[in-house]
Amino acid sequence: MAGTRKNKSGTYTAQVRLKGFPSVSRNFSSAALARAWKKKTEDSMRSGEYQLDANMTIEELLNKYLQEIVPLKKLNKETGKNASNMHKSNINNLMALGQYYVSNLTADIIVNYVKTRNKYVKPNGELLSSETIRKEINTLNHILKTGVALWGLKINNPVPIAKDILSATKALKPSEPRTRRLNDGEENLLLEAMRFSANTKLAFLLTLSTGRRLSEITGITENSIVLRNDRMFLTVSDTKTGKSINVPLPHSAVGLIRFRNGKLFSCRTDSISQGFARACKRAELEDITLHDMRREALSRLFEKGFNVAEVMAISGHQTADILMKVYAQVNADKLSEKLSKL
Repeated sequence: MAGTRKNKSGTYTAQVRLKGFPSVSRNFSSAALARAWKKKTEDSMRSGEYQLDANMTIEELLNKYLQEIVPLKKLNKETGKNASNMHKSNINNLMALGQYYVSNLTADIIVNYVKTRNKYVKPNGELLSSETIRKEINTLNHILKTGVALWGLKINNPVPIAKDILSATKALKPSEPRTRRLNDGEENLLLEAMRFSANTKLAFLLTLSTGRRLSEITGITENSIVLRNDRMFLTVSDTKTGKSINVPLPHSAVGLIRFRNGKLFSCRTDSISQGFARACKRAELEDITLHDMRREALSRLFEKGFNVAEVMAISGHQTADILMKVYAQVNADKLSEKLSKL
Protein backbone atom coordinates (compact mmCIF):
# COMPACT_ATOMS: atom_id res chain seq x y z
CA MET A 1 0.00 0.00 0.00
CA ALA A 2 1.14 3.54 -0.63
CA GLY A 3 -0.12 7.07 -0.16
CA THR A 4 0.56 10.65 -1.12
CA ARG A 5 -0.28 13.66 1.02
CA LYS A 6 0.11 17.40 0.69
CA ASN A 7 2.04 19.15 3.47
CA LYS A 8 1.36 22.59 4.97
CA SER A 9 4.59 23.80 3.40
CA GLY A 10 3.21 23.02 -0.06
CA THR A 11 5.40 19.96 -0.66
CA TYR A 12 4.09 16.43 -1.20
CA THR A 13 5.08 13.33 0.76
CA ALA A 14 4.92 9.96 -0.96
CA GLN A 15 4.94 6.89 1.26
CA VAL A 16 5.27 3.23 0.30
CA ARG A 17 4.26 0.42 2.63
CA LEU A 18 4.55 -3.02 1.07
CA LYS A 19 4.54 -6.27 3.04
CA GLY A 20 8.05 -7.67 3.44
CA PHE A 21 9.76 -4.31 2.87
CA PRO A 22 10.65 -1.38 5.15
CA SER A 23 8.31 1.60 5.04
CA VAL A 24 9.88 4.37 2.94
CA SER A 25 8.82 7.94 2.23
CA ARG A 26 10.11 10.96 0.30
CA ASN A 27 9.18 14.63 -0.05
CA PHE A 28 8.68 16.22 -3.48
CA SER A 29 7.85 19.66 -4.82
CA SER A 30 4.87 18.40 -6.84
CA ALA A 31 2.23 15.69 -6.64
CA ALA A 32 3.27 14.35 -10.05
CA LEU A 33 6.85 13.72 -8.90
CA ALA A 34 5.58 12.08 -5.71
CA ARG A 35 3.27 9.73 -7.65
CA ALA A 36 6.04 8.84 -10.11
CA TRP A 37 8.50 7.97 -7.34
CA LYS A 38 5.82 5.98 -5.50
CA LYS A 39 5.03 3.86 -8.57
CA LYS A 40 8.71 3.29 -9.39
CA THR A 41 9.45 2.21 -5.82
CA GLU A 42 6.47 -0.17 -5.66
CA ASP A 43 7.41 -1.73 -9.02
CA SER A 44 11.02 -2.29 -7.93
CA MET A 45 9.87 -3.95 -4.70
CA ARG A 46 7.52 -6.32 -6.51
CA SER A 47 10.17 -7.20 -9.11
CA GLY A 48 12.82 -7.89 -6.46
CA GLU A 49 15.12 -5.13 -7.68
CA TYR A 50 14.49 -2.71 -4.81
CA GLN A 51 17.46 -1.15 -3.00
CA LEU A 52 17.40 1.64 -0.45
CA ASP A 53 17.80 4.82 -2.44
CA ALA A 54 21.14 6.51 -1.79
CA ASN A 55 19.44 9.76 -2.82
CA MET A 56 17.46 9.82 0.40
CA THR A 57 18.45 12.65 2.73
CA ILE A 58 20.50 12.25 5.87
CA GLU A 59 17.42 13.35 7.81
CA GLU A 60 15.40 10.49 6.32
CA LEU A 61 18.14 7.98 7.12
CA LEU A 62 18.47 9.24 10.70
CA ASN A 63 14.71 9.00 11.22
CA LYS A 64 14.66 5.46 9.82
CA TYR A 65 17.42 4.44 12.25
CA LEU A 66 15.60 6.23 15.06
CA GLN A 67 12.39 4.32 14.41
CA GLU A 68 13.75 0.85 13.65
CA ILE A 69 17.08 0.42 15.46
CA VAL A 70 17.21 2.75 18.49
CA PRO A 71 14.29 1.03 20.30
CA LEU A 72 16.37 -2.18 20.28
CA LYS A 73 19.26 -0.61 22.19
CA LYS A 74 19.98 -1.89 25.71
CA LEU A 75 21.46 -0.13 28.70
CA ASN A 76 25.02 1.07 28.29
CA LYS A 77 27.05 -1.55 30.19
CA GLU A 78 29.77 0.86 31.23
CA THR A 79 27.63 3.59 32.73
CA GLY A 80 24.24 1.99 33.26
CA LYS A 81 22.61 4.84 31.29
CA ASN A 82 19.86 4.24 28.77
CA ALA A 83 21.58 3.76 25.42
CA SER A 84 18.42 4.72 23.52
CA ASN A 85 18.45 8.19 25.05
CA MET A 86 22.12 8.67 24.22
CA HIS A 87 21.55 7.65 20.58
CA LYS A 88 18.54 9.96 20.33
CA SER A 89 20.65 12.87 21.59
CA ASN A 90 23.43 12.16 19.08
CA ILE A 91 20.92 11.78 16.23
CA ASN A 92 19.24 15.04 17.18
CA ASN A 93 22.58 16.86 16.85
CA LEU A 94 23.40 15.07 13.58
CA MET A 95 20.19 16.49 12.10
CA ALA A 96 22.36 19.52 11.26
CA LEU A 97 23.48 17.37 8.29
CA GLY A 98 19.89 16.47 7.44
CA GLN A 99 19.60 18.53 4.26
CA TYR A 100 22.38 16.59 2.49
CA TYR A 101 21.60 13.57 0.37
CA VAL A 102 23.27 10.38 1.58
CA SER A 103 24.98 9.92 -1.78
CA ASN A 104 26.45 13.45 -1.56
CA LEU A 105 27.83 13.16 1.98
CA THR A 106 31.60 13.68 1.92
CA ALA A 107 34.47 13.66 4.38
CA ASP A 108 34.79 17.46 4.03
CA ILE A 109 31.16 17.94 5.08
CA ILE A 110 31.75 15.81 8.19
CA VAL A 111 34.97 17.67 9.02
CA ASN A 112 33.15 21.02 8.75
CA TYR A 113 30.42 19.63 11.03
CA VAL A 114 33.08 18.81 13.63
CA LYS A 115 34.66 22.26 13.34
CA THR A 116 31.25 23.86 13.92
CA ARG A 117 30.60 21.61 16.92
CA ASN A 118 34.04 22.49 18.33
CA LYS A 119 32.86 26.11 18.60
CA TYR A 120 29.59 25.23 20.36
CA VAL A 121 29.29 26.73 23.84
CA LYS A 122 27.04 24.98 26.37
CA PRO A 123 24.65 26.94 28.62
CA ASN A 124 27.18 26.79 31.47
CA GLY A 125 29.76 28.58 29.31
CA GLU A 126 31.91 25.49 28.63
CA LEU A 127 32.90 24.34 25.15
CA LEU A 128 31.53 21.03 23.97
CA SER A 129 33.93 18.19 24.84
CA SER A 130 35.80 16.32 22.14
CA GLU A 131 34.45 13.05 23.50
CA THR A 132 30.85 14.21 22.93
CA ILE A 133 31.61 15.14 19.32
CA ARG A 134 33.48 11.88 18.80
CA LYS A 135 30.43 9.91 19.94
CA GLU A 136 28.26 11.80 17.46
CA ILE A 137 30.61 10.91 14.58
CA ASN A 138 30.73 7.28 15.73
CA THR A 139 26.93 7.23 15.75
CA LEU A 140 26.85 8.57 12.19
CA ASN A 141 29.38 5.93 11.17
CA HIS A 142 27.26 3.16 12.68
CA ILE A 143 24.08 4.46 11.04
CA LEU A 144 25.71 4.49 7.60
CA LYS A 145 27.06 0.97 8.16
CA THR A 146 23.59 -0.16 9.23
CA GLY A 147 22.13 1.33 6.05
CA VAL A 148 24.61 -0.66 3.96
CA ALA A 149 24.24 -3.93 5.88
CA LEU A 150 20.51 -4.01 6.58
CA TRP A 151 18.85 -1.75 4.03
CA GLY A 152 20.97 -2.24 0.93
CA LEU A 153 22.30 1.30 0.84
CA LYS A 154 24.87 1.62 -1.94
CA ILE A 155 27.44 4.19 -0.77
CA ASN A 156 31.08 4.58 0.14
CA ASN A 157 31.08 5.52 3.83
CA PRO A 158 33.02 8.83 4.15
CA VAL A 159 33.36 8.71 7.96
CA PRO A 160 36.68 6.75 8.10
CA ILE A 161 38.30 9.29 5.73
CA ALA A 162 36.90 12.16 7.81
CA LYS A 163 38.39 10.59 10.95
CA ASP A 164 41.80 10.41 9.27
CA ILE A 165 41.59 14.10 8.34
CA LEU A 166 40.49 15.07 11.84
CA SER A 167 43.36 13.07 13.33
CA ALA A 168 45.97 14.52 10.97
CA THR A 169 44.79 18.12 11.51
CA LYS A 170 44.22 17.58 15.24
CA ALA A 171 40.79 19.14 14.81
CA LEU A 172 39.43 16.62 17.28
CA LYS A 173 41.61 16.02 20.32
CA PRO A 174 42.12 12.37 21.28
CA SER A 175 40.12 11.29 24.29
CA GLU A 176 42.05 10.79 27.50
CA PRO A 177 41.09 7.87 29.76
CA ARG A 178 39.70 8.81 33.16
CA THR A 179 42.11 8.43 36.06
CA ARG A 180 39.91 9.50 38.98
CA ARG A 181 40.35 7.42 42.13
CA LEU A 182 39.22 7.83 45.70
CA ASN A 183 41.44 10.00 47.86
CA ASP A 184 41.93 9.45 51.58
CA GLY A 185 38.65 9.87 53.44
CA GLU A 186 36.44 10.10 50.34
CA GLU A 187 35.08 6.56 50.69
CA ASN A 188 33.79 7.34 54.18
CA LEU A 189 32.34 10.64 52.99
CA LEU A 190 30.40 8.83 50.26
CA LEU A 191 29.16 6.14 52.63
CA GLU A 192 27.86 8.81 54.97
CA ALA A 193 26.18 10.62 52.07
CA MET A 194 24.48 7.36 51.04
CA ARG A 195 23.25 6.58 54.55
CA PHE A 196 19.60 6.74 53.51
CA SER A 197 20.08 5.36 49.96
CA ALA A 198 20.23 1.60 50.52
CA ASN A 199 20.34 0.55 46.85
CA THR A 200 22.98 3.11 45.90
CA LYS A 201 25.12 2.21 48.91
CA LEU A 202 24.87 -1.52 48.11
CA ALA A 203 25.84 -0.96 44.47
CA PHE A 204 28.75 1.24 45.56
CA LEU A 205 30.10 -1.36 47.98
CA LEU A 206 29.62 -4.26 45.56
CA THR A 207 31.45 -2.37 42.81
CA LEU A 208 34.38 -1.76 45.15
CA SER A 209 34.33 -5.41 46.24
CA THR A 210 33.99 -7.08 42.85
CA GLY A 211 35.13 -4.58 40.20
CA ARG A 212 32.05 -5.40 38.14
CA ARG A 213 30.08 -2.98 35.94
CA LEU A 214 26.93 -1.44 37.35
CA SER A 215 24.61 -3.18 34.87
CA GLU A 216 26.12 -6.54 35.86
CA ILE A 217 25.68 -5.84 39.57
CA THR A 218 22.05 -4.77 39.24
CA GLY A 219 21.42 -7.95 37.25
CA ILE A 220 22.50 -10.25 40.10
CA THR A 221 19.89 -12.86 41.05
CA GLU A 222 19.92 -15.93 43.28
CA ASN A 223 20.82 -17.99 40.21
CA SER A 224 23.89 -15.80 39.67
CA ILE A 225 25.56 -17.05 42.86
CA VAL A 226 27.37 -20.40 42.68
CA LEU A 227 28.98 -22.28 45.59
CA ARG A 228 32.10 -24.22 44.61
CA ASN A 229 34.86 -25.60 46.85
CA ASP A 230 33.42 -23.71 49.82
CA ARG A 231 33.78 -20.44 47.90
CA MET A 232 31.09 -18.21 46.41
CA PHE A 233 31.29 -17.14 42.78
CA LEU A 234 29.27 -14.59 40.84
CA THR A 235 28.23 -15.83 37.39
CA VAL A 236 28.01 -12.89 34.98
CA SER A 237 26.41 -13.86 31.67
CA ASP A 238 25.44 -10.46 30.21
CA THR A 239 28.96 -9.04 29.97
CA LYS A 240 30.21 -6.35 27.60
CA THR A 241 32.13 -8.98 25.62
CA GLY A 242 29.12 -11.29 25.48
CA LYS A 243 31.00 -14.09 27.27
CA SER A 244 29.91 -15.63 30.56
CA ILE A 245 32.48 -15.46 33.36
CA ASN A 246 32.70 -16.57 36.99
CA VAL A 247 34.02 -13.99 39.45
CA PRO A 248 35.15 -15.13 42.91
CA LEU A 249 33.36 -13.10 45.58
CA PRO A 250 35.44 -11.74 48.47
CA HIS A 251 33.99 -12.14 51.96
CA SER A 252 33.24 -8.42 52.05
CA ALA A 253 30.88 -8.86 49.08
CA VAL A 254 29.22 -12.04 50.36
CA GLY A 255 28.09 -10.24 53.50
CA LEU A 256 26.31 -7.59 51.42
CA ILE A 257 24.12 -9.92 49.38
CA ARG A 258 20.51 -10.29 50.56
CA PHE A 259 17.89 -11.42 48.04
CA ARG A 260 14.23 -10.47 47.91
CA ASN A 261 12.03 -12.49 45.56
CA GLY A 262 15.14 -13.85 43.90
CA LYS A 263 16.53 -10.39 43.06
CA LEU A 264 19.16 -8.25 44.69
CA PHE A 265 17.91 -4.92 43.29
CA SER A 266 14.36 -3.88 42.56
CA CYS A 267 15.17 -0.42 41.13
CA ARG A 268 16.41 0.66 37.71
CA THR A 269 20.12 0.95 36.94
CA ASP A 270 19.95 4.63 36.03
CA SER A 271 18.24 5.35 39.37
CA ILE A 272 21.36 4.11 41.13
CA SER A 273 23.61 6.25 38.92
CA GLN A 274 21.50 9.29 39.72
CA GLY A 275 21.52 8.41 43.42
CA PHE A 276 25.31 8.23 43.37
CA ALA A 277 25.52 11.64 41.67
CA ARG A 278 23.34 13.10 44.44
CA ALA A 279 25.55 11.47 47.09
CA CYS A 280 28.65 13.04 45.51
CA LYS A 281 26.95 16.43 45.65
CA ARG A 282 26.06 15.96 49.32
CA ALA A 283 29.63 14.87 50.06
CA GLU A 284 30.93 17.89 48.06
CA LEU A 285 33.03 15.63 45.83
CA GLU A 286 33.65 16.61 42.21
CA ASP A 287 34.48 14.75 39.01
CA ILE A 288 33.60 11.27 40.21
CA THR A 289 31.19 8.66 38.86
CA LEU A 290 30.03 5.28 40.07
CA HIS A 291 31.89 3.63 37.19
CA ASP A 292 35.11 5.12 38.59
CA MET A 293 34.69 2.63 41.43
CA ARG A 294 35.40 -0.18 38.97
CA ARG A 295 38.76 1.46 38.30
CA GLU A 296 39.27 1.89 42.04
CA ALA A 297 38.54 -1.79 42.70
CA LEU A 298 40.83 -3.13 39.97
CA SER A 299 43.63 -0.70 40.83
CA ARG A 300 43.44 -1.86 44.45
CA LEU A 301 43.99 -5.44 43.28
CA PHE A 302 47.20 -4.41 41.52
CA GLU A 303 48.33 -2.58 44.65
CA LYS A 304 47.72 -5.74 46.68
CA GLY A 305 50.04 -7.71 44.43
CA PHE A 306 47.66 -9.37 41.95
CA ASN A 307 49.25 -9.92 38.54
CA VAL A 308 47.73 -8.91 35.19
CA ALA A 309 46.32 -12.37 34.39
CA GLU A 310 44.62 -12.57 37.80
CA VAL A 311 43.05 -9.14 37.48
CA MET A 312 41.90 -9.92 33.93
CA ALA A 313 40.13 -13.03 35.27
CA ILE A 314 38.22 -10.80 37.69
CA SER A 315 37.63 -7.81 35.39
CA GLY A 316 36.61 -9.82 32.34
CA HIS A 317 38.95 -7.97 29.95
CA GLN A 318 40.01 -9.98 26.90
CA THR A 319 43.30 -8.10 26.44
CA ALA A 320 45.65 -6.39 28.86
CA ASP A 321 46.07 -3.06 27.01
CA ILE A 322 42.74 -1.47 28.02
CA LEU A 323 43.03 -2.89 31.52
CA MET A 324 46.48 -1.35 32.03
CA LYS A 325 45.68 1.95 30.30
CA VAL A 326 42.33 2.69 31.94
CA TYR A 327 41.93 0.57 35.06
CA ALA A 328 45.43 0.27 36.51
CA GLN A 329 45.86 3.67 38.16
CA VAL A 330 48.37 3.19 40.96
CA ASN A 331 48.02 5.48 43.96
CA ALA A 332 51.13 7.68 44.19
CA ASP A 333 51.15 7.68 48.00
CA LYS A 334 51.06 3.89 48.17
CA LEU A 335 53.78 3.68 45.55
CA SER A 336 55.87 6.01 47.69
CA GLU A 337 55.32 3.77 50.73
CA LYS A 338 56.62 0.75 48.81
CA LEU A 339 59.65 2.66 47.56
CA SER A 340 60.49 3.77 51.11
CA LYS A 341 60.66 0.10 52.19
CA LEU A 342 63.32 -0.78 49.60
